[in-house]
Amino acid sequence: MPNTVLAERHKVSLNTVSKWKKRNFVEDVSSRPHNIEYALTAVQEALVVSIRNTTWASREEITYMLSNSGISVSISSVYRCLVNNGINRKPKEARQAHTLRHQSSDKRPEKRPSARIRLILCMEILQRQRRDLQTFCRGSVPLQRTYGAVKNPSRL
Repeated sequence: MPNTVLAERHKVSLNTVSKWKKRNFVEDVSSRPHNIEYALTAVQEALVVSIRNTTWASREEITYMLSNSGISVSISSVYRCLVNNGINRKPKEARQAHTLRHQSSDKRPEKRPSARIRLILCMEILQRQRRDLQTFCRGSVPLQRTYGAVKNPSRL
């Protein structure tokens, strides 16, 4: 039967019909990718989770910290990792404590460290954790490095 007749009957394109005819099997072929280029490695995921649990930094801050350490990740990958681990939102107790602390009219709210100081502290924590993870994972694939990262984090 000609391809044009088959394409009209099944309401598909001519390319699809010719592709079907070239197959040696009848089952449908998966359209999922064989590997996902942007997926985080186990080490990268562990770093994201540990940074989030220790500092509760935002996903943008986590991405920035990792890129300064030479690890290339996207904000969306960090977000997917946080959702998969159930830490994409601050715990309810911490949110309530934060609102209760600011609702009391007797005291002024505690002064929070500046963003620059928080970032420097997070970078130090990240470097320590990365060193620990590298010593733990000896023999595995080394962490990816990107070039052009900020060399001096104190100039933020």
